[in-house]
Amino acid sequence: MCWATPRDEEVVDPVDLDDAASQQRLQQLAHSCDPPLLNYELGKKPEATLARLRIPQGEVQGSMPDEHATIVTIHSDGTLTVVQNVTGPRSRDPNRLMVGMYRLDPDVVRDRLERSWSFAAAWWNDHDGPRRHDPLLYGVGFYDVGARSFERVADHGPGGLTVPPKCPENPLVVFDPPRPVSRAVLNEPEPEIARIITLVELRFREWANNVW
Repeated sequence: MCWATPRDEEVVDPVDLDDAASQQRLQQLAHSCDPPLLNYELGKKPEATLARLRIPQGEVQGSMPDEHATIVTIHSDGTLTVVQNVTGPRSRDPNRLMVGMYRLDPDVVRDRLERSWSFAAAWWNDHDGPRRHDPLLYGVGFYDVGARSFERVADHGPGGLTVPPKCPENPLVVFDPPRPVSRAVLNEPEPEIARIITLVELRFREWANNVW
């Protein structure tokens, strides 16, 4: 996910991006927001440049990212991006694991959205208390969807597994152009999250029905 201000100005001093106290504050917000975005038990290593601060969490195990893999990036122009693994926890059940390879679970996506929005609200409220930047713009996309359908793994009944069609776009942008969102909605995002879930369902239905 990505949030940005439509105002063309510097929002974060580049000096702060490389400042240890600022980096710790960012991590504190990501750990303490409700629900939390980052996990205290997993390591992080801030990576700063003049233009952005990037904090990755989680490791790639073989070709599969950790289920808690997250990358938070703050840019000097105020653009905030959150990248998360939405494939969900790995199952020890071989049948469930096989089904999960071809499903993107709405409950997992909703959980990741809730964590992203929680952190975005915490960061903007901490960094811009007077709400000079209101509204914001936001967008949602998925990388490497591949051959997956958007449905709960638990909903898959017995019988043969049908491999879904492959997503024709990478990344898959859920909606374009970015959607404006008020800071009030940023603090109470549940209706917007529900809207995103509905739009993702529509996107998956479009290519499954060869509407692209």
